[in-house]
Amino acid sequence: MKSWRGPRVVFGLVLATLSLIYFVTLVWGPKDQEDPAAKNYLKDLGDQPKAESSEDPGDAEDSNEEVTAPAQAPIGSRHVSKSGSGAQLASLNTSGLRPDELHDISFVVRDAETRQPLPNVTIHLAKAAGSGRQIAELRTDATGNGRVRKLPHAQYRFWAESPGYRPTEARAAELPLDGTCFELLMEPAAQVVGVFEGLDGETRQLGLLHLSRAGSPEVIWIRPDAQGRFASPALEGGAWKLAWMPHSRAQPAPGMKTELDLPTGERTLLEVVLPEGAADPRHRRTPGIRPAVAALQ
Repeated sequence: MKSWRGPRVVFGLVLATLSLIYFVTLVWGPKDQEDPAAKNYLKDLGDQPKAESSEDPGDAEDSNEEVTAPAQAPIGSRHVSKSGSGAQLASLNTSGLRPDELHDISFVVRDAETRQPLPNVTIHLAKAAGSGRQIAELRTDATGNGRVRKLPHAQYRFWAESPGYRPTEARAAELPLDGTCFELLMEPAAQVVGVFEGLDGETRQLGLLHLSRAGSPEVIWIRPDAQGRFASPALEGGAWKLAWMPHSRAQPAPGMKTELDLPTGERTLLEVVLPEGAADPRHRRTPGIRPAVAALQ
C-alpha cells in the first residue's frame, strides 16, 4: 500500500509559503497614496478642527492693501506694518507648500448703519484654536478693503477695530472651504477721554472713573495713566452715569458724579477736576465731571 506522506509534506510547504508571502505583503507592501485634496494643514498650525463657519462673504476689490504684522500682538494694539509696492505675507512658514495649496483671504469693512466702506480699520488675523497666536494685522485701504496673501488651508479667527467704532466679535472660518472674502460690519461707538486734574490745575493719577448705564448690568472702571490721562473703551451711544471714586469700594465724592448723553461715533472730551490741591482763583475751578467745551464757556 502506497504512502501519502510525500504529497502531504508538499502541500504543507506550499501553504506555508503562501502564508509567508501574504504576511510580507501586509507589512512591507505599498501604502495608499495620500489624496492631496484631503490634505489638512490644521496640524501644521497646531490647531484642531472646530465646527464654526463664517457668514456669507462680501466681495472685495482686487486693489486691496496688503500688509504683514508681528507674530504676536494683543487685541487693541495699534502697531501696523503697512505694505509697500510688493505683496505682503503673514507670519507663517509655508515654504513646503505648493502654490495651489495657498490661498488669499480678503476683507471689506463697512459702517453697519450707512453701509459705507471704512478706511484705516485695523483687522487682526489669528489661528482659530491652539495658542491663538496672531499671524497678521492689516489696515483697510481707502475703499475699505484689505488682504492677507498665501495662507494654508486652516481655520482662522479675525476681528476689526477702529476709533469711533465698537470692535467686531471675533469670527472663525476655515479657509478656503468657508470662502476667501469676508464682510465685517462695524457699529459706531462713543468714547470718553480726558485728564484727571486737581483744583490747582495739576494733573492727578488718583482714583478711577466709574461708568454705568441705567437698566444695564454693564459697569466700566477707567484708571488714569501716569500723566492722569484716561480713555474709555468703545461704548454704546446714549445715556451714561459717570462718577469719580477714590477706589472701587468707595462712594462718589460730593459733586463728583454726573449723567451724560454720549453721541455715537464721537469722542467726548471730559474735564475731571478732583477735590485735591489748593484752588487757583484765576481759573475758578470747582470739583466735578463735565464736558471740556462746557467748562470753557
